[in-house]
Amino acid sequence: MARQLERAEELPPEAARPRKPRGVTLRAVLLALVLFPLNSYWIIISECARYQGHPTTISLFYNVVFILLVLCLLNLPLRRWTPRLAFSSGELATIYVLLCIGSVAAAHDSIQILAPVMTYVYYFASPENGWRELIMPHMPGWLTMQDAVSLRNMHWGDTNFMDPVNFRPWLAPGAWWTGFAIVLWMVCLAFASIFQRRWIHSERLTYPIIMLPLEMVSERSLAMPHGFFRNTTMWFAFCAAFGLDILNGLNKLHPTWPSLSVSPRANPTLNLLAQLVDRPWNAMGDTPVSFYPFVIGLGLLLPVELAQSCVLFFWFWKAERIAGAALGQNVTVGFPWIEEQEFGGYAAITAFFLWASRGHLKRVWQDILRPPPRGERQGEGMPHRTAAIIVLVGSVFLVGFSCHAGMPIWMAVAFFLIYYVVSLAIGRVRAEMGMPAHDMHFAGPDQMLVGVFGSRRFSSKALAIDSMYWWFNRAYRNHILPHQAEAYKLAERTGTDRRWMTVAMTIAICVAMPVAFWAMLQASYSYGMDAEMRSGRGFGWEPMSKLATWLNTPTEPSARRAVSILIGFVFLFSMMFLKTRVSWWPIHPVGYAVSASWSMQFLWCPLLLASTARLLITRYGGHKAIRNVVPFAFGLILGDLSGGSFWTLYSLVKKVDVYSIWQ
Repeated sequence: MARQLERAEELPPEAARPRKPRGVTLRAVLLALVLFPLNSYWIIISECARYQGHPTTISLFYNVVFILLVLCLLNLPLRRWTPRLAFSSGELATIYVLLCIGSVAAAHDSIQILAPVMTYVYYFASPENGWRELIMPHMPGWLTMQDAVSLRNMHWGDTNFMDPVNFRPWLAPGAWWTGFAIVLWMVCLAFASIFQRRWIHSERLTYPIIMLPLEMVSERSLAMPHGFFRNTTMWFAFCAAFGLDILNGLNKLHPTWPSLSVSPRANPTLNLLAQLVDRPWNAMGDTPVSFYPFVIGLGLLLPVELAQSCVLFFWFWKAERIAGAALGQNVTVGFPWIEEQEFGGYAAITAFFLWASRGHLKRVWQDILRPPPRGERQGEGMPHRTAAIIVLVGSVFLVGFSCHAGMPIWMAVAFFLIYYVVSLAIGRVRAEMGMPAHDMHFAGPDQMLVGVFGSRRFSSKALAIDSMYWWFNRAYRNHILPHQAEAYKLAERTGTDRRWMTVAMTIAICVAMPVAFWAMLQASYSYGMDAEMRSGRGFGWEPMSKLATWLNTPTEPSARRAVSILIGFVFLFSMMFLKTRVSWWPIHPVGYAVSASWSMQFLWCPLLLASTARLLITRYGGHKAIRNVVPFAFGLILGDLSGGSFWTLYSLVKKVDVYSIWQ
């Protein structure tokens, strides 16, 4: 009885009054799947062929937001004249979620790296670099594409991937990597399901990243004449941001047009490094001053203490570099080991929230041992026993896959343990804080294990497969777990059955990777890796050149790296513990980890502007004034993302370089 009462308190409010709105429907899933190839090809051309826009390198994929905007606007007249044909709030949310998952597979830090990694050594090996003897014998042949004719066509371009000569050599290795990706992402889905009830109902996390999509698909917004699409403040901000993008885009095409630079890429003088050229100040590195409208909009939705803590710690990392240069430490390789401190910080985030969730995890364990009756499972994405089986079987598959490819078992276990620790930290940070970007460049398990233990500790085969795993560890900007966690929040807010949302996401996961492979390879064989897809070729060079360095000059264990990880872990864990005990503590500890990312150099200035504006509005206008700012923030975000989508689509059609709203 006590267990039933405890579970009843944890059930969502709607459990007491079941609703049956249309959510995950066959037509919604089919429409999303039909859009998968177009969406994936759009991403590949934008990010890899043109290397502009980069829609999947920010938390809110703006290609998906733009598609959602188009669907919502088309849906408005349907709601008015033919309500039976109109999409419901839950259906639009389902389409959004599935397109996000499809975008993860086609993203900058996913298939755009995997395809070049599978081929790079076999095309670029030469007597000069010696890779034929140094690297090729240790590569897992069943995970690579080595056919000389297909490789040549891929790099030269002007051919069709669907020609049997081109696509047949990809079938076997592509199937292996597709299966690997499906299992990797299904384990993430299981973790998201395990923690979604805790995050949504017990802790009531706000999920700031999906505030805009949720407002767009809400029933109030879809029911004209009231709601989101009739808000004049939102449309004013939308037109301002969209108009700015159009103006800057016209300037890119025709320099006689005026422009208002918001990016240091367009105006190199917007960089503090250009003004600080003397030692030790120049050790701070690039420090762009940017004014991205969508980041300002997202910053207006963030807690002030988080945004300002990110800015504070961003300058903390700069101060470390400057101090190291002043003391002569900048000549030490890796100093000040920011990636290691960042990794330790993310590990501390996961450790702290797992410790805080120990009661929830105890109930999960009880459910695994003795599943509750079906009527008590409301609010679950999947039964806890099912989730546990997926985690267990998936982990065994991933470890076995890695061992068969050449990793020792202890390294494979450590690798995926670290990977999922980082994954949970990113999912938690997104759910609570809603950072505009989270990349963690070069701070994944592939780098940390070899960096701490030294490359001499590992066999050549282990280092080879570790380097091939670069495709999902180079950076974590498009990590799938946050999108899966946000899907459950969208389902909860739109009244969609979360079990059916899980089924829809499972279908999307199974379809996303084959479609992404097709889009990447079709673009590569059409445009050519040696011609317009050069960024993809660069993604192949990064891990293979690193592997060659490890094999040519083996490294020893690094106590400094290990200590840096420990420092990051202890510092952030202590700060989080202090935050829970001292309510007035003004510094948010998560800022320590997320501010170390590469993207923060583009985010610090707009976050500072947004947080300062929010602080002043709250102080002098009160909460009512802040509520009025929310539509303005939505308009800035939507207008800027729509402008970016317009120019990337224009580039796709006209095959020209265009204005980029990001980086």
